[in-house]
Amino acid sequence: MAHRCLGQSLLDADDAGGALQRFEAAARIDPGAVTAHHGRGDALQKLERFKEAYDAYARAAEIEPHAKTYSNMSIMLMNMNAGSAEPAAGKEWHGRAMSLVDRAIKMDGGYAYAYCAKWQLLRASGDERGADECLRHVKRLNPGLYKKLA
Repeated sequence: MAHRCLGQSLLDADDAGGALQRFEAAARIDPGAVTAHHGRGDALQKLERFKEAYDAYARAAEIEPHAKTYSNMSIMLMNMNAGSAEPAAGKEWHGRAMSLVDRAIKMDGGYAYAYCAKWQLLRASGDERGADECLRHVKRLNPGLYKKLA
């Protein structure tokens, strides 16, 4: 538990490398600790190691499914495939990311960040109408987040 708490403190202080070390230690001590794997994902995301972050979030979801975890997995897919030159691969990851974010919304319809992720996916695919609908959900659920997006 101490490693996870210190890891979160380091992450909050923008020391993603130090946080990653602590979360990895926590995961070695207790491989079933969902917060250790989720923390690893958060640290790896800040380090822009998106594939590893996706894998850490996937491990957390195996242990305990959660809307935030699925939403983060979809964002990691977006980050891994940003600017992909492979159109077929783009459709594949986009579909997987959409499936994950839809799962997050189904689990917790009040989680504004899942709607934010879906908004990004829909905008990227050219579905402005669907994106606008997601943005309305964000505005209703989290006006502060909406202001950052609008």
